[in-house]
Amino acid sequence: MCINQGQFVDIISELWQNEDVRNHLMQRRNQSHALKWIDEKNNQYNPEFPWNIFVMSFATMGNAAHWENNVEPNYFGNWRWEVVVNRGVEYVQCMKNNINGGRFRAQNGECFAQAAQYFLDNGILCVRNQWEQSANGQALIKYLKSFNGIGDKYARNMPMDCDDPRVQSHFAIDARIKRILNRVLGTQNLRTYNQKEQWLNHIKDDVNDGPNGLVDRQIDSWCLDRLLFQYNDSIHQNINANGQQ
Repeated sequence: MCINQGQFVDIISELWQNEDVRNHLMQRRNQSHALKWIDEKNNQYNPEFPWNIFVMSFATMGNAAHWENNVEPNYFGNWRWEVVVNRGVEYVQCMKNNINGGRFRAQNGECFAQAAQYFLDNGILCVRNQWEQSANGQALIKYLKSFNGIGDKYARNMPMDCDDPRVQSHFAIDARIKRILNRVLGTQNLRTYNQKEQWLNHIKDDVNDGPNGLVDRQIDSWCLDRLLFQYNDSIHQNINANGQQ
Protein backbone atom coordinates (compact mmCIF):
# COMPACT_ATOMS: atom_id res chain seq x y z
CA MET A 1 0.00 0.00 0.00
CA CYS A 2 1.08 3.55 -0.75
CA ILE A 3 -0.07 7.03 0.22
CA ASN A 4 0.27 10.40 -1.43
CA GLN A 5 2.45 13.22 -0.16
CA GLY A 6 -0.43 15.09 1.45
CA GLN A 7 -1.43 12.02 3.44
CA PHE A 8 2.16 11.59 4.57
CA VAL A 9 2.31 15.20 5.76
CA ASP A 10 -0.91 14.59 7.73
CA ILE A 11 0.60 11.51 9.40
CA ILE A 12 3.73 13.38 10.43
CA SER A 13 1.68 16.39 11.59
CA GLU A 14 -0.50 14.20 13.80
CA LEU A 15 2.53 12.59 15.41
CA TRP A 16 4.24 15.94 15.95
CA GLN A 17 1.14 17.39 17.61
CA ASN A 18 1.35 14.66 20.25
CA GLU A 19 2.98 16.26 23.29
CA ASP A 20 4.39 12.93 24.49
CA VAL A 21 6.12 12.45 21.14
CA ARG A 22 7.61 15.95 21.23
CA ASN A 23 8.77 15.54 24.83
CA HIS A 24 10.41 12.22 24.02
CA LEU A 25 12.27 13.71 21.06
CA MET A 26 13.37 16.72 23.11
CA GLN A 27 14.70 14.38 25.79
CA ARG A 28 16.67 12.52 23.14
CA ARG A 29 17.96 15.82 21.81
CA ASN A 30 19.22 16.87 25.24
CA GLN A 31 20.98 13.52 25.57
CA SER A 32 22.58 14.07 22.16
CA HIS A 33 23.73 17.56 23.13
CA ALA A 34 25.43 16.14 26.22
CA LEU A 35 27.59 13.84 24.08
CA LYS A 36 29.47 16.96 22.95
CA TRP A 37 28.98 19.54 25.67
CA ILE A 38 29.18 19.68 29.44
CA ASP A 39 28.61 23.43 29.31
CA GLU A 40 28.37 24.91 25.82
CA LYS A 41 27.98 28.47 27.11
CA ASN A 42 31.40 28.25 28.77
CA ASN A 43 32.90 26.16 25.96
CA GLN A 44 33.36 23.09 28.14
CA TYR A 45 33.41 19.97 26.00
CA ASN A 46 32.51 16.48 27.05
CA PRO A 47 36.07 15.07 27.43
CA GLU A 48 35.04 11.99 25.42
CA PHE A 49 34.00 14.02 22.37
CA PRO A 50 34.32 13.08 19.51
CA TRP A 51 35.70 9.62 20.38
CA ASN A 52 32.33 8.73 21.93
CA ILE A 53 30.57 9.56 18.65
CA PHE A 54 32.89 7.30 16.66
CA VAL A 55 32.44 4.41 19.09
CA MET A 56 28.66 4.76 19.07
CA SER A 57 28.55 5.00 15.29
CA PHE A 58 30.64 1.92 14.56
CA ALA A 59 28.70 0.04 17.27
CA THR A 60 25.31 0.80 15.69
CA MET A 61 26.17 0.06 12.05
CA GLY A 62 23.75 -2.60 10.86
CA ASN A 63 22.47 -3.32 14.37
CA ALA A 64 21.56 -0.39 16.63
CA ALA A 65 20.62 -2.74 19.46
CA HIS A 66 24.25 -3.88 19.74
CA TRP A 67 25.20 -0.42 21.03
CA GLU A 68 22.31 -0.27 23.48
CA ASN A 69 22.70 -3.81 24.81
CA ASN A 70 26.44 -4.48 24.68
CA VAL A 71 28.64 -1.44 24.12
CA GLU A 72 26.90 1.45 25.88
CA PRO A 73 26.49 -0.35 29.25
CA ASN A 74 30.24 -1.06 29.25
CA TYR A 75 31.42 2.18 27.68
CA PHE A 76 33.23 3.66 30.67
CA GLY A 77 34.80 0.37 31.62
CA ASN A 78 35.94 -0.80 28.20
CA TRP A 79 35.61 1.89 25.57
CA ARG A 80 36.26 5.32 27.03
CA TRP A 81 39.20 7.26 25.61
CA GLU A 82 41.40 6.98 28.69
CA VAL A 83 41.15 3.19 28.61
CA VAL A 84 42.05 3.03 24.92
CA VAL A 85 45.02 5.40 25.30
CA ASN A 86 46.42 3.51 28.28
CA ARG A 87 46.09 0.09 26.63
CA GLY A 88 47.05 1.11 23.10
CA VAL A 89 47.03 -0.56 19.71
CA GLU A 90 46.90 -4.17 20.90
CA TYR A 91 43.77 -3.40 22.92
CA VAL A 92 42.12 -1.81 19.88
CA GLN A 93 42.94 -4.86 17.77
CA CYS A 94 41.29 -7.03 20.40
CA MET A 95 38.22 -4.82 20.88
CA LYS A 96 37.54 -4.40 17.16
CA ASN A 97 35.92 -7.83 17.21
CA ASN A 98 33.36 -6.62 19.76
CA ILE A 99 32.49 -3.17 18.41
CA ASN A 100 29.82 -4.27 15.94
CA GLY A 101 27.07 -6.86 15.91
CA GLY A 102 25.83 -6.45 12.33
CA ARG A 103 26.33 -8.81 9.42
CA PHE A 104 29.38 -6.80 8.30
CA ARG A 105 30.91 -6.89 11.78
CA ALA A 106 34.39 -7.90 10.59
CA GLN A 107 34.53 -5.13 7.98
CA ASN A 108 33.14 -2.54 10.40
CA GLY A 109 35.57 -3.73 13.06
CA GLU A 110 38.52 -3.11 10.75
CA CYS A 111 37.24 0.37 9.92
CA PHE A 112 36.82 1.09 13.62
CA ALA A 113 40.40 -0.03 14.27
CA GLN A 114 41.65 2.33 11.54
CA ALA A 115 39.73 5.24 13.05
CA ALA A 116 41.03 4.37 16.52
CA GLN A 117 44.57 4.29 15.18
CA TYR A 118 44.05 7.77 13.77
CA PHE A 119 42.93 8.97 17.20
CA LEU A 120 45.91 7.32 18.86
CA ASP A 121 48.35 8.81 16.33
CA ASN A 122 46.94 12.33 16.49
CA GLY A 123 45.21 12.60 19.85
CA ILE A 124 41.58 13.27 20.71
CA LEU A 125 42.11 17.05 20.86
CA CYS A 126 43.44 17.10 17.31
CA VAL A 127 40.44 15.18 15.99
CA ARG A 128 38.11 17.44 17.99
CA ASN A 129 39.74 20.51 16.45
CA GLN A 130 39.47 19.05 12.95
CA TRP A 131 35.77 18.38 13.57
CA GLU A 132 35.16 21.89 14.91
CA GLN A 133 37.19 23.66 12.22
CA SER A 134 34.94 22.36 9.45
CA ALA A 135 33.42 25.54 8.06
CA ASN A 136 29.93 24.22 7.43
CA GLY A 137 27.82 21.09 7.24
CA GLN A 138 29.15 19.99 3.87
CA ALA A 139 32.74 20.40 5.04
CA LEU A 140 32.05 18.39 8.18
CA ILE A 141 30.32 15.65 6.19
CA LYS A 142 33.30 15.51 3.80
CA TYR A 143 35.73 15.29 6.73
CA LEU A 144 33.84 12.41 8.36
CA LYS A 145 33.57 10.55 5.06
CA SER A 146 37.37 10.58 4.90
CA PHE A 147 37.28 7.79 7.51
CA ASN A 148 36.86 4.33 6.02
CA GLY A 149 33.44 2.85 6.72
CA ILE A 150 31.65 6.19 7.12
CA GLY A 151 29.38 7.01 4.20
CA ASP A 152 26.61 9.49 3.48
CA LYS A 153 24.30 8.30 6.24
CA TYR A 154 26.78 8.17 9.11
CA ALA A 155 28.61 11.32 8.05
CA ARG A 156 25.31 13.07 8.81
CA ASN A 157 24.19 10.92 11.72
CA MET A 158 27.41 11.45 13.68
CA PRO A 159 27.05 15.24 13.99
CA MET A 160 23.30 14.81 14.45
CA ASP A 161 24.09 12.47 17.36
CA CYS A 162 25.60 15.45 19.19
CA ASP A 163 23.09 18.00 17.83
CA ASP A 164 25.66 19.87 15.73
CA PRO A 165 23.83 22.87 14.19
CA ARG A 166 25.87 22.65 10.98
CA VAL A 167 23.83 19.65 9.84
CA GLN A 168 20.45 21.13 10.80
CA SER A 169 19.08 20.71 7.26
CA HIS A 170 20.37 17.16 6.77
CA PHE A 171 18.94 13.69 7.36
CA ALA A 172 20.55 10.38 8.28
CA ILE A 173 18.65 8.27 5.77
CA ASP A 174 18.87 4.60 6.67
CA ALA A 175 16.99 1.51 5.48
CA ARG A 176 14.04 2.23 7.78
CA ILE A 177 13.53 5.73 6.42
CA LYS A 178 13.98 4.47 2.85
CA ARG A 179 11.19 1.94 3.39
CA ILE A 180 8.88 4.77 4.46
CA LEU A 181 9.84 6.88 1.45
CA ASN A 182 9.14 3.97 -0.87
CA ARG A 183 5.55 3.92 0.39
CA VAL A 184 4.87 7.55 -0.54
CA LEU A 185 3.78 8.07 -4.14
CA GLY A 186 6.36 9.88 -6.26
CA THR A 187 9.39 9.18 -4.10
CA GLN A 188 10.45 6.32 -6.35
CA ASN A 189 11.98 8.98 -8.61
CA LEU A 190 14.31 10.22 -5.84
CA ARG A 191 17.52 8.54 -6.93
CA THR A 192 20.23 10.39 -5.05
CA TYR A 193 20.82 10.98 -1.36
CA ASN A 194 20.57 14.75 -1.87
CA GLN A 195 17.21 14.40 -3.63
CA LYS A 196 15.83 12.43 -0.69
CA GLU A 197 17.11 15.08 1.74
CA GLN A 198 15.52 17.88 -0.28
CA TRP A 199 12.20 16.03 -0.36
CA LEU A 200 12.25 15.49 3.41
CA ASN A 201 12.99 19.18 3.96
CA HIS A 202 9.92 19.99 1.84
CA ILE A 203 7.87 17.65 4.05
CA LYS A 204 9.18 19.46 7.12
CA ASP A 205 8.11 22.81 5.62
CA ASP A 206 4.68 21.44 4.69
CA VAL A 207 4.14 20.20 8.25
CA ASN A 208 5.06 23.61 9.67
CA ASP A 209 3.07 25.61 7.12
CA GLY A 210 -0.01 23.40 7.16
CA PRO A 211 -3.27 24.11 9.00
CA ASN A 212 -2.17 21.91 11.89
CA GLY A 213 1.31 23.41 12.18
CA LEU A 214 2.43 24.46 15.65
CA VAL A 215 3.60 28.07 15.43
CA ASP A 216 5.58 27.94 18.67
CA ARG A 217 6.87 24.38 18.24
CA GLN A 218 7.89 23.95 14.64
CA ILE A 219 9.49 20.69 13.63
CA ASP A 220 13.04 20.90 12.30
CA SER A 221 15.09 18.42 10.28
CA TRP A 222 16.67 16.83 13.38
CA CYS A 223 13.28 16.13 14.95
CA LEU A 224 11.77 14.87 11.71
CA ASP A 225 14.71 12.53 11.17
CA ARG A 226 14.46 11.13 14.70
CA LEU A 227 10.67 10.92 14.48
CA LEU A 228 10.93 8.84 11.29
CA PHE A 229 13.37 6.52 13.06
CA GLN A 230 11.86 6.34 16.55
CA TYR A 231 8.23 6.07 15.40
CA ASN A 232 8.84 3.94 12.33
CA ASP A 233 6.32 1.25 13.26
CA SER A 234 3.61 3.80 14.04
CA ILE A 235 4.15 5.53 10.69
CA HIS A 236 3.83 2.23 8.82
CA GLN A 237 0.63 1.46 10.71
CA ASN A 238 -0.79 4.84 9.69
CA ILE A 239 0.24 4.25 6.08
CA ASN A 240 -1.55 0.89 6.16
CA ALA A 241 -4.67 2.57 7.55
CA ASN A 242 -4.66 5.38 4.98
CA GLY A 243 -3.07 3.70 2.01
CA GLN A 244 -4.24 2.66 -1.42
CA GLN A 245 -3.33 -0.41 -3.44
